[in-house]
Amino acid sequence: MKLAAGVFVFASLALSLASASTVYTSPSSFTLATATPVNIGFSGILTSGQLFASAPSVTVSGVTFTTPVIGTQVNVNSAGYYGVGYSYPADYIVNSYNPLNTAGNNQLLVSFATPVKAFGIYYGAQTGGMTGTFTLSDATTFQDPNLPGLGLLGFIGFVSSTPITSFSYAVTQDAWIVENLVTAAPLDVAPSPVPEPATAWLTLAAAALLFRRGF
Repeated sequence: MKLAAGVFVFASLALSLASASTVYTSPSSFTLATATPVNIGFSGILTSGQLFASAPSVTVSGVTFTTPVIGTQVNVNSAGYYGVGYSYPADYIVNSYNPLNTAGNNQLLVSFATPVKAFGIYYGAQTGGMTGTFTLSDATTFQDPNLPGLGLLGFIGFVSSTPITSFSYAVTQDAWIVENLVTAAPLDVAPSPVPEPATAWLTLAAAALLFRRGF
């Protein structure tokens, strides 16, 4: 997976924005903080030889990808749609061309049928160099002021103490691109404590006493 050089440097500068979630700017750091990852991609939607398909929304494994921009749809593009040097590891989604959208600002809305506490996203843009903003349902915001262009991907991951029901990815004067989404479980969920041997013995002794008393 080709990650844009320097995208994590720029991303770290954006951590001053409001954050109710913990933000991870590399796949490795997100992986270390989470468990049971589930990859949600877009391969298998297109038929053999099909270069792209367009729809108002795309739903994969209970996650719905749509756009609130009137007249814009969600395109599923083949990995090599833009040709040699601009290909992606797998099929991906990008907003459709919309002649009515003269400002050129685009937005992706992602909704989880089952809320999650951790997710990561491999993202980019068509031209690159513009600003992208992620806004989560828990009010966390994260901004990348230098989006990677065609063939390149950035990564951002979030871990929240409250379930995330949705998030948006908005880009300024560019088209958004998403190649993959990963949902996961945070590692900070404490397991049920296992009693020490002495504590376990006392618990059993108390239970036996109650039994003999007829409670």
